[in-house]
Amino acid sequence: MKAQIVLVEDNPGDVILVKEALYSRGLRVDLCVIDTEGQADEFFSTPGDNEHPCPILVLLDLNLPELEPEKF
Repeated sequence: MKAQIVLVEDNPGDVILVKEALYSRGLRVDLCVIDTEGQADEFFSTPGDNEHPCPILVLLDLNLPELEPEKF
């Protein structure tokens, strides 16, 4: 199983930049892109299991509309 990185980002251009940065360095990870606060809240309120492992890294857009970083 590949390591999972979660990217919370609503700008498609920034998502492309992160993907290119990861893959150009040869990092083969499962990148989970979340683009709304609701999706982030749902993702982080669910405990990790075999189907949805706990990510090794979370990249969080602090300027996401209506995002309350203290919740995460």
